[in-house]
Amino acid sequence: MGAGTLTPPTADLLPQATLTRLWDAYPGSESKAERDYAIRAACDYAAAVARGADPEGPVSEAARELAAAREALRMAMARARGVALAALESGAFEKSIAEQLGVDRMTVRNWQGKRRNKARSESSGINAG
Repeated sequence: MGAGTLTPPTADLLPQATLTRLWDAYPGSESKAERDYAIRAACDYAAAVARGADPEGPVSEAARELAAAREALRMAMARARGVALAALESGAFEKSIAEQLGVDRMTVRNWQGKRRNKARSESSGINAG
């Protein structure tokens, strides 16, 4: 469901339990956009069922949107990794790249093939107790 295809919310179509679950899943003002989108999608589903439409239609549409979002995320992560590796080769710092991309520094290290070596840390006395 693209943002433009959802109908205006008509929450009276939804059971209170559904609304409560959505509010619980997306609490606070920082989650308003997701909450509103979820409520509108639930209302679209309820409206489709109320008018006798096949209830699988809205589910299939949501599945297509989710698959597209996952693919977009996969490609965005590939782009971030490529940019990070090129920037690191040019002398950028791991911490700076991680902060700019909004990922953990260990993610950037993993992209470089760097892993924590527990055996090496123990032999050097880092974890000695």
